[in-house]
Amino acid sequence: MSFIFAGISPHPPALIPNIGKDKLNQLEKTKSALEEMEGDLYVLQPDTIFIISPHSPVSPESFSLNLASEFESGFDEFNDQETKCTMQCDLQLVSKIKEAADFSDSEIPVTIYTQPKLDHGVCVPLHYLSQHLPEIKIVPISVSNLSNEQHLEFGRILKNVALESNKRVAFIASADLAHNKQPDGQSYDVVLQKLLKERDIKGIVKMNPDLIGNAKQCGYQSILILLGALQDSNFDTKIYSYEAPLGVGYLVADFTLK
Repeated sequence: MSFIFAGISPHPPALIPNIGKDKLNQLEKTKSALEEMEGDLYVLQPDTIFIISPHSPVSPESFSLNLASEFESGFDEFNDQETKCTMQCDLQLVSKIKEAADFSDSEIPVTIYTQPKLDHGVCVPLHYLSQHLPEIKIVPISVSNLSNEQHLEFGRILKNVALESNKRVAFIASADLAHNKQPDGQSYDVVLQKLLKERDIKGIVKMNPDLIGNAKQCGYQSILILLGALQDSNFDTKIYSYEAPLGVGYLVADFTLK
């Protein structure tokens, strides 16, 4: 039916109140931005969220889809046994993605695995973005070690599956920016935001690999997949917030489809 929403969300566990505690006050801009983005997403009433996480299991030579009858979202590994929820997998769209990739002329390899326990790269964004969407289904998607261009192409395949379905599909790239305060880290965050605002997808694909590596970022490939879905669309970039109070860059953004 439609590709209705595309956004970038950070994934620090400190955004979860039982984990962040006092640190949550330092993330007020990010928290407020995610709450605003949740409202914008809710208005569009998605049926399914494609959530792309750099912390999901990675198969180096293929993209991966997590297929389970039911997912569990939780933060036991961060000593929070209280914040939990369950979510349903969109089994139909997982099957459609695999089929589309297998028959694509671009030869994009996709594997399927089963891991009911979701990683924090999925759980943190959805803790905020699915607050008022109790019936939402999800497709957790892993990045790979394949080329930047293949990440873009996989995003295009995902978009086409969404367009050909009878679902209203939102895309979320889970991504933290630079993990250091060194010059390369700061430069990465500045350059990426500039290119996103300019809608310069080619510029993002061609970013200096040394700059990306030295920034110790966690989500560049997630963003590439999202941009692959956007590359043939007319859109505007909205930056809700950016901050780095804990030494990591946290960006909340969406791309308004026209």
